[in-house]
Amino acid sequence: MNTQPSRLAGALSLLLLVLPATGHALSRARLDAAPAVTRVVPLKPLKTRLGDRDLRNVVIVKF
Repeated sequence: MNTQPSRLAGALSLLLLVLPATGHALSRARLDAAPAVTRVVPLKPLKTRLGDRDLRNVVIVKF
């Protein structure tokens, strides 16, 4: 009786159970270790100034 295929199947099933848990722990550790980046929001101008080349009768909406 050959026990190699059953050992291989057991090792592979154990590997499949362990890998997702280690991947989650590693990605979680990277997120916890990442420094917080604060974004500087530019101030909104009090008045909009249009130049000679700006269109005054067109509104462009982007989604």
